[in-house]
Amino acid sequence: MIKPLRKRHLQIWSLLAVLIPAGIISGYMVVPEKATSNLLEADNSQALPVVINKLETKNYSVYLRSSIDKKNYQLQWVNTKASTQPSSLIYKGSIEEKELIGRIGSTGTYYFPLKADTTGRYKFIVYDIIHRQMTDSIKF
Repeated sequence: MIKPLRKRHLQIWSLLAVLIPAGIISGYMVVPEKATSNLLEADNSQALPVVINKLETKNYSVYLRSSIDKKNYQLQWVNTKASTQPSSLIYKGSIEEKELIGRIGSTGTYYFPLKADTTGRYKFIVYDIIHRQMTDSIKF
């Protein structure tokens, strides 16, 4: 190796000695944090004691529940028969308002916490995410 080539070789390796650790450190810093478990699964808690309203159909039953002091509200969804939809979303109001309550499966009992509505009227929409269509509407 001639002298200019050795000098250039030293410059390149010196630059790489700085850039490689800097790249590793900056790559480590931009890795996002692990997502918190914020699933659309129903809350596995117990049902609140007071049933405000209920709706029973041949396939499912829906109960609007509250605590005794009327501070906490809850939607209870019970599938009495296996649903043909493997997964559906429940919205409060309408899909355009985008207030998602949660996800229900084809079987089981689901509990969803609700925010208190000042009007006392609750409207829920069941939306099939596979076929992208509204399958049911529930008004209390």
